[in-house]
Amino acid sequence: MRVLIVHNILWSHYKAALFSELAQQCPVDCTLLVVQLAESEDKYNQLGKSGLIEHQYPYHLLHPGSLNSLSFSKKITELISQINQFKPDVVNLSGYYDPAYWLLIGYCRLRGIKLVLSNESSEKDGSRNGWKEKFKRTLIRQFAGFINFGSSSAEYMLKMGLVLLKSLPNTPQF
Repeated sequence: MRVLIVHNILWSHYKAALFSELAQQCPVDCTLLVVQLAESEDKYNQLGKSGLIEHQYPYHLLHPGSLNSLSFSKKITELISQINQFKPDVVNLSGYYDPAYWLLIGYCRLRGIKLVLSNESSEKDGSRNGWKEKFKRTLIRQFAGFINFGSSSAEYMLKMGLVLLKSLPNTPQF
């Protein structure tokens, strides 16, 4: 199985630890690649460079600068290029906030590539607008699986219409 993870910034310390652990736990018949959109975001400039973080997983950095300076067109063309080169069976998106991800969702669906959403959002993150919530429901229905970081994000996905198909041992039931 070939798994491509699309993540926004290389700078993220806790995600570097997570991706390193995933790479270490990856079975022999599995190939993992993390595509990092950019090195960092402008708001993190004062905190230092991503080079100080250990990245013990295979990754490809699309843009060595700030995520804020990466154009929409470059983002989507580079992501599609990475999908075409890597030929994943599964694409894991780290959210649904980026319009480039929306096009990527459609592209993966057309190519028959399974989608998994990593979700950190919860209902308490911000105001909930009716049309935005409907759009999010449409987006999350495109995914075959979900990784929720915390029970509040899992509860939010359930509220958005996600159907819990199977529970893993030692996971909370809602």
